[in-house]
Amino acid sequence: MELEQRIGFLARIKEAVSNFSFANTIIRERAKKALKYFLLLVLFISVFNSIYAFTVTKRTFINLSSEIEAETPNFEIKDGILFVDSEQPIILDDHSLIVIDTTGSTTLAQLKAQTTNKNIILVDSKKIYYYSPSEQFKNQTLELANFQTDLSKQQIIDYLSSSSMIPTLFAVIAIFVTFIGKMLGTLVAWIIASIAASAKKVPVTSAQTYSLALYALTAPSLIKLITNVFPNIPFFTLFYYGILVFYLIRYLDEIKNNRAPLEVNDNSFVIE
Repeated sequence: MELEQRIGFLARIKEAVSNFSFANTIIRERAKKALKYFLLLVLFISVFNSIYAFTVTKRTFINLSSEIEAETPNFEIKDGILFVDSEQPIILDDHSLIVIDTTGSTTLAQLKAQTTNKNIILVDSKKIYYYSPSEQFKNQTLELANFQTDLSKQQIIDYLSSSSMIPTLFAVIAIFVTFIGKMLGTLVAWIIASIAASAKKVPVTSAQTYSLALYALTAPSLIKLITNVFPNIPFFTLFYYGILVFYLIRYLDEIKNNRAPLEVNDNSFVIE
């Protein structure tokens, strides 16, 4: 009997999700084969998450550039001096009072007289003034010349609409976060599988329970992959682990009810 069956990656996904009796094949294979399978699954999920992160970030930047183009007046900072092509002062009064006035007709003292409970930011042609009613950092002043660079509205729009650096960075971060999260999750799944096997009195080794845990993570991982598009699902973590426990229990039931003799290689369950 050939114990190391040649089952392709996609076929293993199908069997892990739809065929609970596949558990009897899982425990006859080396644990390293289960680990290789799960690493491929994690790679697939990581690439998908990476593409999704890049696409969402890129789309966000494009939308932001469109909003800036439509709602922001033309401005330019050149040689440390701000030029704004709009009627002034420009006032944004929400949680903080933000005023832009390059004409010099608005002063910080005037704004302090208008409000006593809000932070104030005043931008004139050469400086940014910050005032807070709290005692800490009560007054701050920043010279625009300190930026040591020229900047304009069009430069910001061009950067947001064409740059791929930040979306690519988010894509790379998504790969690392997904990989680390999934691999740490295998330890939790392994513990749950060990507890379930002990409770159901199924005679499996620790490496076998690890293999079962890896395959049992297939369904919840794929569902989580789909739900990335709909991130605001309440109590999804409970749902995720509920699916994991369901698959582990069904796997263990199949192993317990299997009457065929267990034929394995001597080192079948060694993680190498």
